[in-house]
Formats: sequence, C-alpha cells, structure tokens
Amino acid sequence: MLGGWGRGVALAAATLAGLAGADAAAAGSKTVRDGNDRPGRLDIRAATQGHAGNRVTHTITTFGRWPTALLGPSTPNYLLLVITTDSDRAPERLVLIISSPGRLLAGVLNPRGRLLGRAAASRPNARAAKVKIRRSLLGNPAGYRWQAFAFYRGSSTCGRGCLDRAPNGSRVLHDLAPPSVSFTSAPVPPAETYDLQFSVGDAGGSGLRAWRLEHRPFGGGPWIELDSGSRGGSKSHQHVGVQGGTDVFRVVARDGHGNVRVSQRVVSVPLDGPNSSLVYAGTWSHDLTGAGDFLGTLSRTNDLNATMTHQFTGRYVGVVAPSGAASLGGQMNVYLDDVHVATIYLDLLPNGRRRIVWAQAFPGAGAHKIRLQDAFGTFELDGVIVR
Repeated sequence: MLGGWGRGVALAAATLAGLAGADAAAAGSKTVRDGNDRPGRLDIRAATQGHAGNRVTHTITTFGRWPTALLGPSTPNYLLLVITTDSDRAPERLVLIISSPGRLLAGVLNPRGRLLGRAAASRPNARAAKVKIRRSLLGNPAGYRWQAFAFYRGSSTCGRGCLDRAPNGSRVLHDLAPPSVSFTSAPVPPAETYDLQFSVGDAGGSGLRAWRLEHRPFGGGPWIELDSGSRGGSKSHQHVGVQGGTDVFRVVARDGHGNVRVSQRVVSVPLDGPNSSLVYAGTWSHDLTGAGDFLGTLSRTNDLNATMTHQFTGRYVGVVAPSGAASLGGQMNVYLDDVHVATIYLDLLPNGRRRIVWAQAFPGAGAHKIRLQDAFGTFELDGVIVR
C-alpha cells in the first residue's frame, strides 16, 4: 500500500479504531476531478479542498456507492490524503480515513505512521467521505500540496488491490494564507501632501492576483479607488489632504485561490500651531522655523500663565510636540473639558523627534475642549490632531 508508507498506515489503523469520530461540514473551494479509471468500489470521481477558520476540509467522492463498513480496520481498504507542507516532494502528513462500526474515523499521521491527532470525519452521502482537519495538526503551514488516494481489495477485478489517486499527476496546491499587506510609512505628523507607502505580497503560494488602494473620509462614506495592480512589492501613493483633516485608507488584496486580505490605515493631518482655530493666551511666539517642524512653524512659550485652548467635535484628540535641546526640561499640563488629565515631560522624548506626546480617544464623537498650559521651562507645540 503506497510503498514505504503502507506499514505506517496499517499500524495507525489499529489505533484509530479506538477513537470516536465527529461529524463536520465545510464547503470545498476547489475540486479536482478524476476519470472512471479503476474498477474498484472506491474509484475516485472527485476530491475537493476548502478551509474556514482554523480548519481545512477535504472531501473524496467515488463513482459508486459503498457502505461505511467497507473501510473497517480489519480490511485493507482505506482513503488517504498525502500532504506536503514544504518545498520538497516528501510528504509531512498523511490523513487516513477508515471506519469503526457505524461511523468514519480519520487521523493525521506523520510519514512513519505515528498518530498525531484526530480529524473530524463524516459522510455527506453514500459516495463520499469528508474530513475536517485542524491546521495545527498540519504544522500551521501558509499553504500545502495534497493528493487523494483510495485503496480497495475485495472483488475478482481487485483481488490484488486497486489503487486510485486524484489528481493522477502533480499534487494540488491549497493556499491557506491571504496576501500580506503592510503599511511601511506613516509620517507623524504628515504634511498636507504626503506619501502613503505600503507593500503587498503573496503568502501561501498561489500568487498575488490583484490589489487595490481605496480611500474615504474619516467617519464614513463610500470607498473610492485610488490605485490598483496585480504585482506585489512596495507601493507609494501621494495624497493631498487638508490641515485638520483625517483620511482613511485600505488595501484590499486577493490571491489566486480567492483568499482576501483587507488592511486599513488612518492618517490625520494636524492643525498647525499658528492655526486660527487654536486660541492662545499669554506670551507665545509662532514664527520659529525648522526643517523638522510641521509646516515649518512652531509655537513656543516659557510663560507659566500661557495657555492654548481648542474646542472641537470628534472622537480623538492628540498633541504633537518636538523634543530636544530647545525643550529640555519643558513640561506641559493637559486639561480635557476643564479637568487636568496629564502632565507631559517633553525632555523624556527622543532628541529632535516630532511625535504625538499625548492622546485621548472617546467612545463616540462629541463636543470637547482641550487646554494646554506651560508647566515648567520652555513648552513647544507643533500641532493638534482631531478626528
């Protein structure tokens, strides 16, 4: 029986006979058809693959009807899946289907015949057997190649055994993993015109089929396609935003087996420090310039009575500030709806980096007020993010 694997299959059959099977149902996403080329009762007509969640599903359908007892452990008959999870031709897993009185049993074996775990087995009809296998029993591969076998001995034409397989040639690829999508650049803070960078690739072996980049405003609205393609790799899209606005992007990628990945990125353009919607009190300067400052401006104060107040409607607010020698030792108090919520120590940040130094998310959109006050030393403000 299948050369060197026969002994392992036979040994595992005795072990499987003591297990209780469980019914399972899952639709196959690909079907391999085989001709009526073997006279035995288990001549394969078709074999399917499918997956959902953490399980894969295979169904083997024969031309003729057969009783469940035909695969009894005291017989040489069986159905088998041979699975290769790496790049060589040697199998890493065997999925054996036999029967115990009144029910099918299925188990996952290594090539030496050692039982690794049970798979759920059921009979959709009198011509088929279905197995549902946990991915972990296969080693959690991103994809694998498989071939279905059926062995029958018990009639004059199959007195020495009839072995059928599907497909008759190369094993079939089963791609389990959706394409990979990663956003590789998200400038903080971004300028009004910024580059959105991302990469797309295939993970499970069937090849990237298509990807598209879509956009809509934060808060809802239809998705509008900005770019698309069929090749993987690094991508870049230049987007023109507005100060104080928030853009939502998503990449939808599909591979050759229909697996889909949807990844999303939210990008907010801050209100610059001198923006007219930010109300200042006390002594401030707004004309500092520097290559690292958002829109080339920076608001600075060392007046402990100085405040910045902004009233907004949204579900998120963040403060963008620089760090480094100019703000070494600087601190600011943050008040949200007139309640003190934080004291930010700017000298603890990486030298010279503009970043979000404080942020607050709300359960839903609403009216709020944020007030910043110089608490110690020199306080610098580069922008406020609201969305």
